[in-house]
Amino acid sequence: MADQHPQAAPHAGTGYKDRKTGLLVGGILLIVMGGFCILGVFGMLFTIIVASSGAFELPPGQSPAAMAPGILVYVAGAAWFIVLGVGSVRARRWARALVVLSTSILLTSAVIAMPMMLRIMPQAMGAAMQGEEVPHAATAAGRQ
Repeated sequence: MADQHPQAAPHAGTGYKDRKTGLLVGGILLIVMGGFCILGVFGMLFTIIVASSGAFELPPGQSPAAMAPGILVYVAGAAWFIVLGVGSVRARRWARALVVLSTSILLTSAVIAMPMMLRIMPQAMGAAMQGEEVPHAATAAGRQ
């Protein structure tokens, strides 16, 4: 039975191209992005602590508790990027699939959001520069 399957070099004759360097560089970049998310968490926590001490006031309608969802988003982003980065550095197959999925979702979101931003931002910036109320269409979720 051993004669039926002679030993061949791994990936011999399949046109395999070594991509370890790209995986390593991409993984390191993902880990760095996770680190920036962690810095964002610390920045928001610092803002909450300083605002609670009375050193400065938050804008009207803002409270330190309103930053909690943002902190959770940064924590989730940090975990996602670091796990994908470590998986990429270790050349795991699941990491590539998740990186491709993540980038396709982000690219699709950016392609959809860009025309909306180009339409809304000139109105919002013009109103903000003149000290007027921001147009209804430019406010979050259409609320004033």
